[in-house]
Amino acid sequence: MSLEGTGTLTTLNQPALILWGREDRLLGVDNVEAFLEALPRARAVILDGIGHVPMAEAPTKSADAF
Repeated sequence: MSLEGTGTLTTLNQPALILWGREDRLLGVDNVEAFLEALPRARAVILDGIGHVPMAEAPTKSADAF
């Protein structure tokens, strides 16, 4: 996945959290890298055993990441 051409993301200067479930079958974990490249101040947390909706599947782990 490439976010190239989505110039809006690269203009954001605030911190961002990329929260992803390793078992996401809708948008694979390989997409995390594209978001990290597009968002200059982002960090990623990938949750093992979690799917597409980490905040519902693992609310405590999601809150800890925030």
